[in-house]
Amino acid sequence: RVQGPMVFQFSIPSSKAKPFSKPSPPNFSPSRETVSVVSVPHAAEDAKASSCRLLVESVPIEMWESALVRLFSDYGVVKSARTVCGRSREVEMETEEGAQAAVAGLHGSSLGKVTISVKIA
Repeated sequence: RVQGPMVFQFSIPSSKAKPFSKPSPPNFSPSRETVSVVSVPHAAEDAKASSCRLLVESVPIEMWESALVRLFSDYGVVKSARTVCGRSREVEMETEEGAQAAVAGLHGSSLGKVTISVKIA
């Protein structure tokens, strides 16, 4: 996850630059223009995105991601589900409200012979 601004620099040939007869050196050439692009993550968007991810633990090994999508879709729109490690899964809900409803409705519930844990990731 990106914690601060990211700066990207590109060397773009200017319209008046003469073509090189040999490969250009790795450093910037004076006949090129340098363009910087700054990407600053928006704190509110980052917080919202992280609050929509759920960590689901103690999931039966034989349970596929598609079954989790069906289970969690009762509480809102599911954007994705993936295996994190072993019996842990990550489910991403479209809204924070859906994520909170899924935690309230599914944490401590039984799937087969196991009790699952659902929490905000």
